[in-house]
Amino acid sequence: MSKRLAFAAVIALALIAVGVASGPRELTTPLDRAVAIATLPCGSAQTARSSGVVIDDRTVLTVAHALFDSQDFAVLDSLGRWHDGRIRHLDVELDLATIEVGGIRSTRLAGAEARVDDQISMHGAASSGTVRGEVVRRVRMTAPTIGSDESSARSGYELALDIDPGDSGAGVFDANGDIAALVFARSTSDQSTAWATSSIEFATVHGRRDAVLAPCESDSQQKLDLSQLELGQLAASATTRWS
Repeated sequence: MSKRLAFAAVIALALIAVGVASGPRELTTPLDRAVAIATLPCGSAQTARSSGVVIDDRTVLTVAHALFDSQDFAVLDSLGRWHDGRIRHLDVELDLATIEVGGIRSTRLAGAEARVDDQISMHGAASSGTVRGEVVRRVRMTAPTIGSDESSARSGYELALDIDPGDSGAGVFDANGDIAALVFARSTSDQSTAWATSSIEFATVHGRRDAVLAPCESDSQQKLDLSQLELGQLAASATTRWS
């Protein structure tokens, strides 16, 4: 092989290597898919934190109450990088929301159906990290509609799982690493009981791009400074309390 051909081959291999290195990172575990969300509520200078999970390419699933009535938010991935995002869909009845995050690449996460007494795990929650628990029962629940005095029905689970404020939006996974539910509330009567929305409800919001958000009443909208955000310094957003 001539020196010119050899040099060209080396350059070609280098370009291929760069392309591979800069491509999507494979999200192979539930912990890889866990994100934290920093939110700046309307009329407040206090940034709050909540949780979310990457369910598809450029797509984060979280709870609607974490983003409702906010003026700005940012997403922290499992490598510790902050990203801007755009709300694709916000369902106040199911308390589910999807966020488009261009810098987070992934394959689609498989959903699962959990059964009573199944062992489950909440991974990478913004306040509690990874916590193991158990399915107590499957329920058809009626919970408050976000931003309203009304209530809405959804499928979900009662879980024996210790959660803290800021954990809402964290994924609940089965033993195979498939997502069974999304945490949205803690029991008002038992600190070790959590409520989660079933993965069968996720199809209602996944793929939709029709978010219509009311702007804050104040004319002076504030923006988060991503260079100054530190998760540990953010106030934990209020986890919904539900009996």
